[in-house]
Amino acid sequence: MEQRKTNPPPASSPVIVQSPRARIRPIAATPEPVAPRARKRRPVPFKKADLARALTAAAKAGFMAGSIEVAKDGTIRIFAAGKEPNVGLFDQWADKL
Repeated sequence: MEQRKTNPPPASSPVIVQSPRARIRPIAATPEPVAPRARKRRPVPFKKADLARALTAAAKAGFMAGSIEVAKDGTIRIFAAGKEPNVGLFDQWADKL
């Protein structure tokens, strides 16, 4: 087999010899795109079991429940039968409709 003769590089340019591994450069790790987080549900102020427990305790004490009111903060109010809670202005207005 015949060897080919190559011309040497011109003297003005430096000769740079790189190994094959020198060409491999690590890629900076970029974080995966994060999907927007779904809204978390707010904590439940009361559960059905809480209401059942309160009604059972009231019945065992001989209290006749007429109406029940649950506030946003989870406060459970049980009103006696025959005694309704005070009617607010909105309720009075809504009754007129």
